[in-house]
Amino acid sequence: MSAPRRWREVGLDEVADGFEIRLDGRPLRLGDDLGLLIAKRPLAEAIRDEWQLAGQEEGCGVRPEAIELTRLAATQQHRIAPARAAMIEELLPWGRDDLLRYRDPDIAVAEEQAERWDPVLDGLARRHGLRPGIAIGLAPLVPQAGEDARWRAILSPLPDAALTALGTLVPALGSLVLALALVEDQIGPEQAVALSRLEESRQAARWGSDPVIEAKEASVLHEVRQAYRFLVLSRD
Repeated sequence: MSAPRRWREVGLDEVADGFEIRLDGRPLRLGDDLGLLIAKRPLAEAIRDEWQLAGQEEGCGVRPEAIELTRLAATQQHRIAPARAAMIEELLPWGRDDLLRYRDPDIAVAEEQAERWDPVLDGLARRHGLRPGIAIGLAPLVPQAGEDARWRAILSPLPDAALTALGTLVPALGSLVLALALVEDQIGPEQAVALSRLEESRQAARWGSDPVIEAKEASVLHEVRQAYRFLVLSRD
């Protein structure tokens, strides 16, 4: 996403179905000349602030990292809302192969995984009646009958913004279970990332920190925080 020139003023206009961002009085246009309609004022104001800051940067383009909320809002409007069922189908394989379902053959490690992960799985069972099975080591996961259908029933009522957030959170965390717990405010962004990186934390405790791994974790945490912030700003 980039604008053809710099702008002096970023405005926010209320229209029939939401809010539009205006750069020097002109509606914001994204890639492929797509417009952006934002339903909720808090999100619209945050996106306006993104463009105000982006306009102060040097250069003729706009860095994607500078307009992350814009990217998520555009994804919701132009990709998720018109094809919700397709998005849900994209998420299903993550549930079948969820990080939290795999346990280490080492008993001490498996005990830590159970202590940290089982409460999240138990919460999923309480809220939605789904308790995914567990595999030890390289043992194959045995899918439960109707598991995909249960996931569809869980995901289908979610609003577009939640599905949009899941599209970022699930691959970042490697877990549909963790991502859904975050979307449903059962855990916070920091806890979600920590739970998704138990192995990396264990290795760091044993061998010392690795700058590359630390940078990766910081990147994941930023991505997760932004997706969660987008979701919160999109709520009524």
